[in-house]
Amino acid sequence: MTLEIFIYESLEDVLGDNYEGAVERIIKHKDIYQDDTPISLCLLALGSFKNKKYDEYCQFMKDAQFLVEQSKEILTYILYELVLAYVSFAEKNSSLYSINYNKARKYAIKNQK
Repeated sequence: MTLEIFIYESLEDVLGDNYEGAVERIIKHKDIYQDDTPISLCLLALGSFKNKKYDEYCQFMKDAQFLVEQSKEILTYILYELVLAYVSFAEKNSSLYSINYNKARKYAIKNQK
């Protein structure tokens, strides 16, 4: 399974009704592919936020932020900013949503060149 497929399927489960199954799959992936840990933490944070587990969300995002800053993978930056944008949008904070979404967009455009 490619990383993109893993992210896509995990997001479907996290945003759908299969949160517990998604958590199990994400943790298993994180344990096998340790280079993908920041991505896994972002996905876990998104699921925690969506399921109103705000303490878990904060912890996952703090850990993810530290690892994203250490990472050289552009995909980790994009996913991290998109999770922040999703949370800002859900909290009706449109200015912060715009900032995070535009950061993710700039990373993606920069990566295409």
